[in-house]
Amino acid sequence: MFTLHKKLLIGVAGIALAMGATSQAVAVPTFTVDTSAVDGGASNLVTGDAFLGTSSELIHFNSTTTILTSSSASGWLNFSEIDLTNAPVAAIGVLGTYNLFLTFNLTNTWNGTNYTLDTLNFTVYGNSLNGTAGDMFTNASAAGTGTEATHTYVAGTEVVLGTGELVNGTAVLNSGGAALNALTSFEVCNGVGTAQDGLGGSKTNSACTGNTGSLYFSSPNPFYSLAFNSFNNTANGTTYGTDASGNIITAVNAAHGNVTFQSVPEPETLALLGVGLLGMGVSLRKRKFS
Repeated sequence: MFTLHKKLLIGVAGIALAMGATSQAVAVPTFTVDTSAVDGGASNLVTGDAFLGTSSELIHFNSTTTILTSSSASGWLNFSEIDLTNAPVAAIGVLGTYNLFLTFNLTNTWNGTNYTLDTLNFTVYGNSLNGTAGDMFTNASAAGTGTEATHTYVAGTEVVLGTGELVNGTAVLNSGGAALNALTSFEVCNGVGTAQDGLGGSKTNSACTGNTGSLYFSSPNPFYSLAFNSFNNTANGTTYGTDASGNIITAVNAAHGNVTFQSVPEPETLALLGVGLLGMGVSLRKRKFS
């Protein structure tokens, strides 16, 4: 575990002690997806407890320094596999029969120790373009005046599965690399213009074009309300530059991480639950699928 993550855990430990927290572990629940909802094949139920993937983003700082300032960023996260108890159970993307990814944007503010996330919004997509994931995504770059992390949409092949937004979260950026840990909501598309949250409530969601989300995220029903995101990279994946106005920009690439889910906890345990997941750490290893 590299220096960046250790620094992050130090801050988390302080929060936990201030709240009178215990060392009780937070169980990560399982979920079931039906890949046929996206790839169009025969019904194929896969049970796991985490999605793993790699992300890219370009961070824009609101000054000529990365210290004591606020920033904004946008990017994508491309999933590569579904895991169950730290073992791969299904491949996604080039090795699978469909692609699963999300695009996101966020803002944060320096709090004297790290960055507090102020906003984080994401949209989850699925498509059946097997083997083309590498052609669809472009990494962020800090060269010149900067290049955003982009995704090339292919008309008629992609469908929105769900959306989410920030509950609370923290980000770190220093000489050791970058990390982001966030607790978010998650609403699954269950119709044209509608989505369902983890409590079974229906909400208006203009991003939804049908019920593919609820067919893919098949169990539990209703699906989980909260998603936990944890992403880390090393200094090798972080480069700096300046934009046309002279403000600092940072390209963060090869940030590996996972997404797990939870039901809505009691309000007084919400912050503690997020802290517990931060301490789990992330490891994305090279794996082979038969």
